Amino acid sequence: MRPLALAAVAVLLCVAAAAVFLSLPAAPASSYVIEGNRFQYTLPSPPAFTQAPLPGGAEKVTFASRGGATIFGLFEAPNGSGPFPAFVVLPGASVEKEAEQAGIARDLRRLGFATLTLDQRATGETGGSMPSLQAELASFQNRNEPANHQMVADALLAARLLQSWPEVDDQRVGLAGVSMGGRIAIIAGVQDPSIWGVVGVSTGGIAIPPGIAPEAANFVASISPDTYVADLAPRPLLLIHGLNDTVIPPAAAEITFQRAGEPKQLLLAEGGHGYYTQFDFPLLQAVLQW
Repeated sequence: MRPLALAAVAVLLCVAAAAVFLSLPAAPASSYVIEGNRFQYTLPSPPAFTQAPLPGGAEKVTFASRGGATIFGLFEAPNGSGPFPAFVVLPGASVEKEAEQAGIARDLRRLGFATLTLDQRATGETGGSMPSLQAELASFQNRNEPANHQMVADALLAARLLQSWPEVDDQRVGLAGVSMGGRIAIIAGVQDPSIWGVVGVSTGGIAIPPGIAPEAANFVASISPDTYVADLAPRPLLLIHGLNDTVIPPAAAEITFQRAGEPKQLLLAEGGHGYYTQFDFPLLQAVLQW
């Protein structure tokens, strides 16, 4: 994969520094550690949350996360009786939960999985503003939590929430993400051994631009799935990628795949960037083998 220019890395980040705040209790006590080019969250318990039914069978969910943020999501179970296996669904940059709810989340429900689809920071009802790359680097250097790291905590807390619900099989909660969401899903999956498995669509590692300062290189590596993916095994990894993807080339997914341990699958098909139901639904059925 060609090295990305620093400006391109900034585009890939696409995250928020803060989110809309509600009057929810604070997120549970947890730990956050940076070591070299990796970071680690330890989140011992589910977050405070609210649920409200919506027409059509879905439920709007909010939960408290890091930095005082409130994350918004949509929960929906498949037909039948639970407890169901489930996925936290993480959309790509600027993609709202409602759009992804009708994409990969819908197809996961067709396969019998419950889904909790999030509005990531700086998107949809979660809202917030997007920090600059310079601000993210400063947070990393000061051992504060960059928004890129907090988004991993959001995914982990969403998984903890699903694991606490009686309608969900707490032994089979996975993470599924598209583009930026796939990057977050892999990193979060490695950080929490209770995660069942990870699906990444149109995602891959971030190359470190040549000539940047060591601490900046460590930050970029800390938000690249290639730094972590080898430690996901023995839990399964499924990567789905379009052969005509010009945003994240298939070569990036191939590098991530090569670094992963077994069990793993890389499924390539005609298509561009993102989740294309015309080819991804039959490929997505690979999760039924987990």
